[in-house]
Amino acid sequence: MVTQVISTVNDPYSDQVVIDKGSVNGVYEGQPVISDKGVVGQVVAVAKMTSRVLLICDATHALPIQVLRNDIRVIAAGNGCTDDLQLEHLPANTDIRVGDVLVTSGLGGRFPEGYPVG
Repeated sequence: MVTQVISTVNDPYSDQVVIDKGSVNGVYEGQPVISDKGVVGQVVAVAKMTSRVLLICDATHALPIQVLRNDIRVIAAGNGCTDDLQLEHLPANTDIRVGDVLVTSGLGGRFPEGYPVG
């Protein structure tokens, strides 16, 4: 389903947008939101004609990811819509390099496996 952002949520403590699709379009709470570039966020509230999406860069959002090169799995967490995500609980000797492709791991069942992140 193709959707458009129609507004941003005016809350200094949350990074959310409102999209132009809702329950009449089959949108459901918890649904992943994915663009042509990868994961954008997750639906957190659904109305009849619109929905609110929590962006992956929001400080309260996290998702399980993996490094394609070596299959290392880790949690990527938002840090307030800066240009990056934080990789949490990462051992010091973990082999992650600049340029590695990070994708959703599929763990937890919320996000399908293999979608680009970051």
